[in-house]
Amino acid sequence: PAFSGDGARFCAGSHDGKARIWSVGDFTELAAFDVSGGIVWDTLFNPAGDHLVTASADGLLRIWELASGKEVRRFAGHAGAVYAAAFSPDGARLVSASADKRAFIWDVASGRCLTRIEGHEAAVSRASFSADGARVLTSSGDSSARIWDAATGAPLLHFKGHDDWVSTAAFNPAGDRVVTASNDLTVRVWDARTGDELARFADASPFTSATFSTNGDRVMATLAGGALRVWDVASEIEIAR
Repeated sequence: PAFSGDGARFCAGSHDGKARIWSVGDFTELAAFDVSGGIVWDTLFNPAGDHLVTASADGLLRIWELASGKEVRRFAGHAGAVYAAAFSPDGARLVSASADKRAFIWDVASGRCLTRIEGHEAAVSRASFSADGARVLTSSGDSSARIWDAATGAPLLHFKGHDDWVSTAAFNPAGDRVVTASNDLTVRVWDARTGDELARFADASPFTSATFSTNGDRVMATLAGGALRVWDVASEIEIAR
């Protein structure tokens, strides 16, 4: 699920091939979009909040106009399911993560592919931009996460140490740290300049996601069963569950 920028709505995809938007206040369904592309793996609002992006099993990204409910653009080129997508900070580009082991960067206005990111040895589970839009961070089923140059697709850094699928990777707000969540029962924090592991948190179940707090001093992660964990990064002490 993803929230709109104003926090008033949230969206989510489904195995039934639909994407839906609900009101945060009363959980009323506001809109439904028939993607007709198999499982809708990811949904997100554009920064302006007037369009919805869907990523689906048919390998396509689609943009939908919320006012009319119509599909206004699609991005084609992946050879496998698209698992996730994210906007650049200025909203002008999209990055997509795919089962075809690649991440693509797209021009939102034209639908043109600007950069192809290739080098992972298994499906790319997530992809996101750094706060300045200059780098892209990916996580993969090859047990690693990587940073790439967003303009050229050149590899910049390789985070190695996990021994199972890395479900998520995310920058901290400053862009100098990365957190990864893995099926190997660990969440790890890395130096985004050197690739060194700085902290490690473990549990008895695989982790499905992890992110930093707004100021970057805490890490929040979810487990496969839906449980939540929060740690202090500096002390590595668990502070909430």
